[in-house]
Amino acid sequence: MNLEYGLFPKACDHEDTAEVGWLLYSTRQQNEERISGLISQLVKEIVGAKWKPIGTNECNRKAAKDTIARTYALHVEAAAHRAAAVRHKLSTWYGSISQVFPDGTKMRIVPPLQTILSYSQKIKYAMLAAHQAAISSRICPGSTWELSANLVLDCPEPESGRALRQILLSIQSQIFPSTPLFHTVNQTWRSSNRITLTFHPENEADTRSHIASLIPFLKATESPWFMKLFTEEAKLRHTSSR
Repeated sequence: MNLEYGLFPKACDHEDTAEVGWLLYSTRQQNEERISGLISQLVKEIVGAKWKPIGTNECNRKAAKDTIARTYALHVEAAAHRAAAVRHKLSTWYGSISQVFPDGTKMRIVPPLQTILSYSQKIKYAMLAAHQAAISSRICPGSTWELSANLVLDCPEPESGRALRQILLSIQSQIFPSTPLFHTVNQTWRSSNRITLTFHPENEADTRSHIASLIPFLKATESPWFMKLFTEEAKLRHTSSR
């Protein structure tokens, strides 16, 4: 602290780690442990995810007199000798042309600045960092406590195999028809039954309606099996809801 060093713990337990890249459109509400497990399963490598500042200069440190707030995102880390391979694998699901995402959350993998050699690509990198800052400043959160436990978000329905997270992230926005209504759906930190849903402010009226009427919405559109995921108090409260 006296020497003003910035120290960040490793996101994965490799002796020598390196940054794979950071995820554009990621939010602070996303669970780092869940994202680590999801990406590790996708690339068949042990990786970690950590919410930390985006490096925007060559030496990857903040200038002494720089008072501008730093932009944060989820960073993916892996073993140093496997970082490039993991980045290549992730481009299959989180590349610039990807349209289908593993858990329904739209994100893009952006390589670290120090791996970019072209000046034009460095300009593009700065634009993506600015875009991440704009997303972080505008994203809105909403919550519900009606689930019996927030871990049931990823419990698949036996017949269709669809989980509640997938259903919520497949709802289309009425303002932007080609995009999902919710940006992310995650378990709330330090809560056993609360989930946090994030969305763009333009969708606020529609998202608040869906959050408040989640049970009648699922009754009308999905299998009755999903009612098992909610508390008895919540189901009684919505007995006459349509």
